[in-house]
Amino acid sequence: MERWSEIEVIGFLIDENLFSAFSLGLKNGVQLCAMTKEDCVAAVDGKISEQLEREKYGMKLFSAIQNAKNSGWDLQKRRSSIASVKSINTVGSTDFGYLSLIDDGFQYHRLEEIIFSSEAAKDDDIDPEAHKFPPLCAYPGGRSIFVSVLVIIVSVLFCTVLKEDLARWTHCQGECDVVKKYFLYASIPVLMVPFTYAHIWVALYMTFYPINFVGCWQIPGTNVGFPFGWQGIVPFKCVEMAQMAVRMLTAKLLTVDEVFDRLDAKQVADILEVDVSRQMTEVVNEIAEKEAPRIWGLLPNSVKEHIFKEAAKESPAVIQGMLKEIQAKVEECFDLEELVVSIMVGDMELSNNMFIQCADRELAFIRNSGAWMGFFFGLIQMVISIYFEDWWVLPVVGLVAGAITNWIALFAIFNPVNPVHIFGYRIQGLFLTRQDTVSALYGKIVAERILTAENLDRALMTGPKSEQTRVIARKHIRQAYEKSIAMLRHKPLSLTVSQETLDRVGDEIANKMSSNMYAVMRPAEPYMDKVFDLRTTLETRMKALPAKDFEGLLHPVFEADEWKLVLCGGVLGVVFGLFQSLVLGR
Repeated sequence: MERWSEIEVIGFLIDENLFSAFSLGLKNGVQLCAMTKEDCVAAVDGKISEQLEREKYGMKLFSAIQNAKNSGWDLQKRRSSIASVKSINTVGSTDFGYLSLIDDGFQYHRLEEIIFSSEAAKDDDIDPEAHKFPPLCAYPGGRSIFVSVLVIIVSVLFCTVLKEDLARWTHCQGECDVVKKYFLYASIPVLMVPFTYAHIWVALYMTFYPINFVGCWQIPGTNVGFPFGWQGIVPFKCVEMAQMAVRMLTAKLLTVDEVFDRLDAKQVADILEVDVSRQMTEVVNEIAEKEAPRIWGLLPNSVKEHIFKEAAKESPAVIQGMLKEIQAKVEECFDLEELVVSIMVGDMELSNNMFIQCADRELAFIRNSGAWMGFFFGLIQMVISIYFEDWWVLPVVGLVAGAITNWIALFAIFNPVNPVHIFGYRIQGLFLTRQDTVSALYGKIVAERILTAENLDRALMTGPKSEQTRVIARKHIRQAYEKSIAMLRHKPLSLTVSQETLDRVGDEIANKMSSNMYAVMRPAEPYMDKVFDLRTTLETRMKALPAKDFEGLLHPVFEADEWKLVLCGGVLGVVFGLFQSLVLGR
């Protein structure tokens, strides 16, 4: 099949009629490639193909588009076909979808669920609760057991067959007990293994725990106490981390506008119609009896029934009009940053778990690597101790080794960002090598614990910007009220009730209904969760991020405080070095 260039694709799509039809189903989109369902063969040439290759979507042009290009686009003849579109939105993230031909035009559907439907099924076994902070003690692996056995064999050889050589190497002469001296020196790398293993685990633990400050007086503005005290870095910086996470989320993955644009106002109105109609009737009756009891009591039942009927009939229009205006002004009505911060601060363990559950394997790897680094630096420390017997040598080496091992452990999580090939081996930051798995976990946690329909609904209706939402709701409720009591504005019924009374009753009804909009919207939350589908959106877009952008989502959040953990390793190294000097009798 013929391959199309990027220019040909765009040229085909800028056909006025076709472009108009496609635009019915898209907002803020720049159409770059179009496809039907029939055949997935040809890739787009040029820069766009490189982007698609990088994003792992492998989007293709289909043969039916070629047919459409040659024969012209006849909507009537091709009413059963399906067209797919890739759009690039205003924040640079990608959104895939298809446009199905329906009676009144095109309907837009996101393609994320289709492309990744099989993966989504496999991801059902991704349980964040199964990912825990690695414990201090763990079963040793095969390599650890092998090295331990090897050390024992070498020790036996030095104390028997190689005893004379050992005495010469350690300058042990006369009454010197060469075996005792050997074990004193050999204890340095041996003890460095559990020490480094443990102090790296402590550094990792101190990143996340304790959640609340423990210790003496907490120095204002820090997570450190005087003379002793500590609060985990992640819980301490919870607010800052939440704010940074929101900025990165909206810059790299999705916008608030896009989320709320997925709502179909008519569908929401259909879901809420019965409840809203009932509440409208109850509120009208309640407020009328409260504000104008005498006049309301004198009105004929037929008039009241007419008002109730009109109020019920207008209830879907209230919801539709309100939602459409909120969608157009969502930034004025909804504060995403405040929502995320309030959830994170209210449940600081949640922010901890987001990092731990996404990076538990990396944390365990770093803990285990501490043993190997400890053994390596212990050998260096042993050699130095043989030739330099001053008491301060071991604490100084401990300072350097403790700081360096912690730094290496933290560095290895996110570096190098892009894969580097050395002697045939592919080297990349540990966290970045699991981008797909981390994306799935992150999307699940955010969608199910933070950006749920319930939380979004509550923030919209009761959050710090909710007054604007209530203003919009009052306006549409007031309009519905005016249509419902239209007959009371005209003679002869206008003679029975003053216009001021009608206005006062209308204001009270609008105020009461608008203040209760959160409860009104609750029945629509299952639909909202389904149509938002944030888990799929976040997962697929995170998987498609370049490594640098993916690293930027999580690393900068605690990068500024890594030096504290490096310093902690150095201090523990000094303490352990002093202990070693004491054991060696220096």
